[in-house]
Amino acid sequence: MWRLVLVVSLLCCSSEASVSCKDEKNNDVDWYILYKTPRNLKMTGLDYVYIYPDNNNKAKSRRSTKPINAADGILANTLQPLFINPSPTDFGFISYNDGVPEGFSAKVSDPTDTSGGSASSSFGHSKGVVMVEKNKKGVWLLHSTPGFPYSRDQYHFYPESGARNAQTLICVTFNYDQFEHIGEHLQKTRAFPFDHHIPSDFHRELQDVTTKNTQNHNTPANNRFIPTFQQLTSSGGKEFHSIAKLVSDQPEVGDLYVSISNEVHSGVNVQSWGGQPERDGSFCPTGFDDFQFFDDKIKVKMLLRQRGTTRAKLQADHHILDRQRQDAERDKVVQFCRKQQTCDIKNSWLQSSERLFLRGTVDRHIRAAVSQHELSLEDRRDRLRGVLETEEQQLLQEMEEKKETSVERQAKMRQRARALRDRRETERQQLVSEKLDQLFREQCEEVRSVQSRQKEQQVCEERAVQLRSREEQQQQQQQEEQLFHELWEADRRAKEERERQKGQRRQQRDAEQLDALNAQTQAAERQRQEDKQLREEEAQLLLQQQQLDQLQQQREQQQQRRAQQSRRQQLDQGLRLKMKRVCREQQEELQLDISILQQLLKEESDERQEAAQRKLRAEQQRYRQYLSDELQHQRIEEEQMEQLMEEKLKETWSKREEQSRLQRDARNRLMSEVMEARHLQIQHKLDVNVQKQAELSKDRDELIRIMEETKLMDEEEKRRQQQTCAAYRADLQAQMKHQQQLKLEQKAQEQQEQLQGLIQQQLYQQRKERILSRPLCSAPHPFRRDEDSCSAAVDRLSLT
Repeated sequence: MWRLVLVVSLLCCSSEASVSCKDEKNNDVDWYILYKTPRNLKMTGLDYVYIYPDNNNKAKSRRSTKPINAADGILANTLQPLFINPSPTDFGFISYNDGVPEGFSAKVSDPTDTSGGSASSSFGHSKGVVMVEKNKKGVWLLHSTPGFPYSRDQYHFYPESGARNAQTLICVTFNYDQFEHIGEHLQKTRAFPFDHHIPSDFHRELQDVTTKNTQNHNTPANNRFIPTFQQLTSSGGKEFHSIAKLVSDQPEVGDLYVSISNEVHSGVNVQSWGGQPERDGSFCPTGFDDFQFFDDKIKVKMLLRQRGTTRAKLQADHHILDRQRQDAERDKVVQFCRKQQTCDIKNSWLQSSERLFLRGTVDRHIRAAVSQHELSLEDRRDRLRGVLETEEQQLLQEMEEKKETSVERQAKMRQRARALRDRRETERQQLVSEKLDQLFREQCEEVRSVQSRQKEQQVCEERAVQLRSREEQQQQQQQEEQLFHELWEADRRAKEERERQKGQRRQQRDAEQLDALNAQTQAAERQRQEDKQLREEEAQLLLQQQQLDQLQQQREQQQQRRAQQSRRQQLDQGLRLKMKRVCREQQEELQLDISILQQLLKEESDERQEAAQRKLRAEQQRYRQYLSDELQHQRIEEEQMEQLMEEKLKETWSKREEQSRLQRDARNRLMSEVMEARHLQIQHKLDVNVQKQAELSKDRDELIRIMEETKLMDEEEKRRQQQTCAAYRADLQAQMKHQQQLKLEQKAQEQQEQLQGLIQQQLYQQRKERILSRPLCSAPHPFRRDEDSCSAAVDRLSLT
């Protein structure tokens, strides 16, 4: 119970802690690396080696005493901000992994499928967690564990499948400005964010990771073929580098380690898992050292002779056969290793020689092509030079031929003037003849009357034909309108029937949904009441626990005050004794000084008695010696007295300490028994409360699932209705457009007929004048000719 309360208090306090990499004591560190061991007969698969910086920023390593999935371990302490749900407004995180855990969707097209699984192959093979606090610090945790973090729960964040294989985890603390570059890196590597929360006021690059990566299934072309090397600086000043490799099937272009080697201009030693069937050796491009792959597939077994103390006696031939078999296997392994080395050397030599041959062939072809191109250019220059000379000669000859004399120019001008006079005379005579002919026809009354009667008769016939054709068109249009009206009426009745049936079904469905919503509301209300009651019980239990903690703290404070008071009394007593001794010494010294002064005064008054003075000096000397001896003796006695007093005090204090220790042990035992009993009671109540909360959470999840399904069904029905309405609206608009088109065509046809009538009238007037000025012609009217051709075509169609 005490452990549970401690964890709850840690959770409450961790909400205000900074986002940073943590150690096992929940202290902030700049970076660390974890190497988790695989699961075998000797290890559980949850042990790991912890590499961290010391005070001098030098790497140190040690084996952890706690499992990697411990609730108070390094990973749990680092991921404490992620466990707070809901997240604060100034906190954001992105959990990306191509192996999505259960409870999250691995399909962009179907977010409702929360069965987990592998993400699409269009996303990158990258795993990690990004946690950042606005304008402060953040954590970038890179790892190789599929399905991690499993959930936002302190006790179930590490997947069970992560214990099988060895894993690597790297945690680095960065300042807030570095996460702009980290967001660009995640976009270029096409990381799949299966769980995220990035507020709108954070870096745009982090927001794009959660939006663009899940919308576009193809990486942009400018990101797929440009490697990106970024230098990042941790909050402690340590430099790190991130790389987004090229996308290509060629190992010289799309290999990660080749890209790193080209960037750092050095060879690379690589340790790989070796699970790929095509990776059976090292790859070394030209210009760099060999790339060593420590592969687990190629295993050289060292067969050692075991020395035992068994008492079983084996036959000599059996030992010989075992020895021969071991030697044969060892020879096979050695031969295989040599053969592999020889093959690697041959392959590297063949590849390098082939590249050299290819480069030489390409150079020869390029030189031949360049020389051929230069020869063709020279030949073309010669041909163009000859053509230019020929054209210059022709132009000079033409210029010489175009020169004319003055006599030739005068003759040409006379000939042109004569031709102009002849043409004007011909035109004048033709105009005169036309005018005379026109004047004759206008003055001839008989011709005019005959032609007018013919024209009137022809116009009447044409008008009758036009009226008949217009009546036929009107009848056909009325028939079409009647047919359209009947079709529209039938469609309207069918749509009304469908709408009536849909309305009935909608009312029935709404009634069913209302009943279901009422039941769900009642269940939710009951669940809220139960949650409220459980929270109140939990608050009471926590209050009782706090009261117990306060009582224990007060008891410890009282014990500390009593110990301080007893110690102060002892110190006060020692101080009083010391002050008395100092005062006594000062008084004795003062008396000695007074006596010496008196003796000196007497010596000055009795200057004439030298013998007495010498005697007095001797007496003073003896007296001083006596005083010093007495003082020394007194000091020794005082020191002995102080020593005796200190021993007495120590003995008394030890007795008191022993008595207080016994009493304190008795009180502690009694208090521990009482606290343990109380803790067990509270633990039992909390366990019952947790079970009830788990049951309520299951019921709540089931209720939420049912409500989501109902909501999806409603949205699907609304979408289907909207599609139906849109189709119906489109049909109506198409019909309206068709009717408008017909009206516009009819109106345009009428306008065209009116325009044709006006044009025909004008043509009639013009042709009347022309025909009157010409002999009579029996040619039919153009409209009549068109009508005859149409009637003939109709007759042919009817015959066929």
